[in-house]
Amino acid sequence: MSQQRLRLIVISLACICAFGWFLWWRSPSVQAERTFTLIRNAIENGRASGVMDALHPNYDFNKSWPNQISGDAGELIGNGAMRVLVMRGLTTLFNLQQADPFVFNYTIHSLSALDDGTFAVTVSITLLTRAGERPLTFTPPLNGQRFILAHSGWGPGLAIIGHSAFTAAY
Repeated sequence: MSQQRLRLIVISLACICAFGWFLWWRSPSVQAERTFTLIRNAIENGRASGVMDALHPNYDFNKSWPNQISGDAGELIGNGAMRVLVMRGLTTLFNLQQADPFVFNYTIHSLSALDDGTFAVTVSITLLTRAGERPLTFTPPLNGQRFILAHSGWGPGLAIIGHSAFTAAY
């Protein structure tokens, strides 16, 4: 076999492997896992901006957290201002927990593509502190919670665009 032919075979195999890796990496199951891993890392490191990065630009705070945010106030301010308020609230929460930071565990149970191009992901979430305390109570509990994920840009990444409403109490 000639040197040129061997080089062509190696380059072809490398291209096929790179293309296969790209297809695997951009799959919804890999990207959904990546989204919740990003949230876990942000929460455990006390980075509110990291949590906010996992939320789609069209995430509706009023719909997802109806009892946390006053309906009238939420309707009066825009989504951008709401994102700033929520980020400040998360920053305050993480500062309150500095002595005993959060530990975020999740299990993805299922993922399905929806007709509108989004993805329904059923996830169970446990949020404890390192000491094993539960400073936040979620109603309903975050067992088998359905999240809707959508592409938030030109890349393959998925972000949370919505979920059924729940309340958090500290």
